[in-house]
Amino acid sequence: VIDKGSEKGAIVVFDTTARRTEEGPDLFVLRNTLMARGDGGCGGHRAASSERLSVPDRDADMRHVIETHPDQALLYRLNGDMNPLHVDPEVAERAGFPQPILHGLCTYGIACRSIVEKVCAGDPTRIRRFEGRFTAPVYPGEAITTEIWDGGTEVRFRCSVSDRDVTVFDDGYCLLSTAGKN
Repeated sequence: VIDKGSEKGAIVVFDTTARRTEEGPDLFVLRNTLMARGDGGCGGHRAASSERLSVPDRDADMRHVIETHPDQALLYRLNGDMNPLHVDPEVAERAGFPQPILHGLCTYGIACRSIVEKVCAGDPTRIRRFEGRFTAPVYPGEAITTEIWDGGTEVRFRCSVSDRDVTVFDDGYCLLSTAGKN
């Protein structure tokens, strides 16, 4: 738990390591970071912000737009995230949002889909690492534009909602295997 202060909230980080057997080699590590808004001042670690891999200071090499659907948060509940913030207008309003927000997993998936389609020729097995920083919510029904800077095996990206002129996922980094090698 990283305590950002009573005005800023807390960050909860946990890792999940996947192996075929208990003693086997790591297949992958999934790092989840949860924002606990309003829960700062809890006495957790006061770690400095980690260094981010920001996007280049030039125009993107390509853009990819994906429309979300107004019922998309309802569909994403099938992933097991039953948080009412994504479907209940009253809960969303109490949390400070004008309406229910799209799951972060959906935004993350849309960003990944954009890289797979635009850079990986449809081959998701090329992705070795995928990360970034959520910076604003997406509302179901909004279009997400992914700007992509193609650096070969290292791809930088960010996602925005142009109708609100807001970046929703920033400092995106994707490490790829070379074509045909897994």
